[in-house]
Amino acid sequence: MIVNVEYRFHGVGQGLFTSGTVCACASMLQFRWVYDCGTSSKPKFLNDQIDNLARHDTGVRDLLFISHFDKDHVSGVTRLIKRVGVRAVVLPYMPLWRRLLIAFDEGLSADDELLGFYRNPAAYLSDLEQGPARIIFVGQEVGEGGEPGPVGEPPAGPVLEVSEGLEGVRDPDPVKADVDPSFESTVGDMRKDLEAMKRSARAEVELLRCGGGLYALGLWEFIPYNDPCAAPRQEKFEKFIEEVTKASDVLIAGESTKTGMDPVKALERIYDSNIGYKNRNKGSLFVYAGPLGAPEVAYRQDLIGSLNRHLAWPLVYLAPGRCGLLLTGDGDLSDDHAFDLLRRHMGPCRMGRIDVLQVMHHGSKKSSRPGRAAQMRPSMSVFCANPDDGRYNHPDAEVVRDFLRYGPTLVDQHQSLWLNYTMD
Repeated sequence: MIVNVEYRFHGVGQGLFTSGTVCACASMLQFRWVYDCGTSSKPKFLNDQIDNLARHDTGVRDLLFISHFDKDHVSGVTRLIKRVGVRAVVLPYMPLWRRLLIAFDEGLSADDELLGFYRNPAAYLSDLEQGPARIIFVGQEVGEGGEPGPVGEPPAGPVLEVSEGLEGVRDPDPVKADVDPSFESTVGDMRKDLEAMKRSARAEVELLRCGGGLYALGLWEFIPYNDPCAAPRQEKFEKFIEEVTKASDVLIAGESTKTGMDPVKALERIYDSNIGYKNRNKGSLFVYAGPLGAPEVAYRQDLIGSLNRHLAWPLVYLAPGRCGLLLTGDGDLSDDHAFDLLRRHMGPCRMGRIDVLQVMHHGSKKSSRPGRAAQMRPSMSVFCANPDDGRYNHPDAEVVRDFLRYGPTLVDQHQSLWLNYTMD
C-alpha cells in the first residue's frame, strides 16, 4: 500500500506550530493532525500560518496535540479550532494548581477570559465553535517502581481493519486510542479533577492508558509521553498537595495570602521546595509519530521557504521504516535519567526510526546536553525559534554545534519547512 505523509513546521517566530497529514493513496483518505499552535513573537506570524493552512489544506483536523500550556505553544489554539475545527484534542494532564501557576506566570489576571482554559481546559475547548468531540488526557507515565514502563515494539502491520478505508469510506471517528474512559487507573485529586471536567464538558473526556497510543487509518501511530520527572517526590506528596490546594484557592479568589505574599510567588515557593526550580519546565508532552510496520521503500523530499517562495531539496532515500518524527515541545532532556526514561518508554525500534527531531525547547541549552544529538541520531534536527529575539537567545550555539552532523534546520518567522514522504 502506498502512503503519502507530510510534516510541516510553520514559521511563527519564537513558538511552535507543527502539522501533518497521512494519506492512504488507494482511497485518498486523509488524516490530519496538529502539534501546538502558538508564538510569543508578533501574532501576525501565527495568524498568517493558520490562515494559509485553512486555505490550502481544507478539512477538519482529526487530532490536536497540546504539549503544555505556555503561551508560545497555545496562543493560537482558539483561533485554529474556530478556523478549521478539531475532532479530538490530546494534552498532558496537569493538576489545577500547576495550570494556574502557568496562567499567572503568563500574566493572566483573575478576570481574564483565557483563564477559563487553565481552570478547565476540557470545558473551555469543547465550548468553542467547531470544538472537539473528544478530549484525551495523558497522565505522567509512572508504573511499578515509580518509573514508566515501555510501550512495546510497534505493531508489525495495521492494528485496525482498513478494508472500509480502502473503499473510500471514512470512519466518522478516525482516532483509535487506548483509553481509560472511567479513570479506573487514577486516584485522589487527579480522579476528582478529571471527573469534574468530564461533568462540565460537552466533549467526551478520557484518559490514555499507561503506555497507550493513538492510531490513524490503521497505518500510522502516535505515541505520547508525559515526562514523570516533574511529579513531586512521593514522601512529600500529601503535604505538597495540601499546600498547593490552599494556594490555588487563593489564586482563584484573587486574594493575597495571610502573610500578604503574592499567591503566585507562594505557589512557586511550594513547588520549588518539593520539586525543584530546575524541574519547573518539565512535563511537556513528547509525541512520536511513525508507521505501523516497516515500509520496504521510502523516500523524502524537503521544501523550505516562506509562504510564497520555497526551495526544493533532492530526494532522500530512507532505510526501511526510518520515517518517524519525534516532537518534544519544551521537553527537558538535559538529565541522563530523563532521557533514559524516554528511550525506555518508546523502545529501541521507535528511537531508531526517528528521521526528524524537533529539538527540545527551541534549542535551549538548559534542555539538552553535549552528546545528546549523537544518542538520538536524527537525519534532520529542526530548531523552531527566533534568534533575533534577545529575551530567549534561542537556539543556543552550543546546542546547534551538538546537532551539526544531524541536519540542523532553523524555522523562524521568515521560513517554514515542509517534509514530504512517499512509502510502500
